[in-house]
Amino acid sequence: MRSYILMTAATGRVLDFCFQRGMDMKRTKIFLPVMMPLLMACCCGFVGLAQANPKVEKMRVGKIYPEITLGELADVHARQYLGVEDAEQVVLQRIASRLVVIDVLNILCPDCHKNIPKLNRLYNIIENDPDLKSDIRIIAIAAGNDEKQIKLFSDQYNIRFPVFADPADDVYYRLGAVGPPGLIITESAGEVRYIHEGVIKDFDGLLKTLRDIHRQDNQPVMSN
Repeated sequence: MRSYILMTAATGRVLDFCFQRGMDMKRTKIFLPVMMPLLMACCCGFVGLAQANPKVEKMRVGKIYPEITLGELADVHARQYLGVEDAEQVVLQRIASRLVVIDVLNILCPDCHKNIPKLNRLYNIIENDPDLKSDIRIIAIAAGNDEKQIKLFSDQYNIRFPVFADPADDVYYRLGAVGPPGLIITESAGEVRYIHEGVIKDFDGLLKTLRDIHRQDNQPVMSN
């Protein structure tokens, strides 16, 4: 997954270093941002070593996902939010909503950091709109990242929607290698209604698209 695989592995080493030496979460949050520019600079020369899986077909609007297991969620509130309280493994098609907004990210992707405040804003709008709240859920897939890295990232941005660890990129490739950053809107049955890759530059346009899809029955909306 581009150079992020190498940078993420390096970040994991840094986090292990921090925790093994007894750094608490607060000090780790201070230490990690200092190290990140150095890690990114060191890994930029190895972009060619982290190629996307050539066997994966890029996802397109109108296609239907097979059943996809997203992983475990330890947080009780996150499972309640998705309506999967009793599930050991969360399956995309079993999330209790009509539409699922999927943010595909990697914590070392600068553009992913730019998108998170917009996703937080979208989450808040949905949660405060009774019509949208009953039908739409937001999740994120952290491609190449583990639980420790997600914890720091989620705390940094006060992310309230569930973020699934995908350290081996299994879910990333099953989603069709969208992004990072990537945004997918899919029906609960798995039909892809919208795809966006890159920075979200037009938030109002994204919100309008989501509202339009919510009002529609089956007609796909073109990706941009």
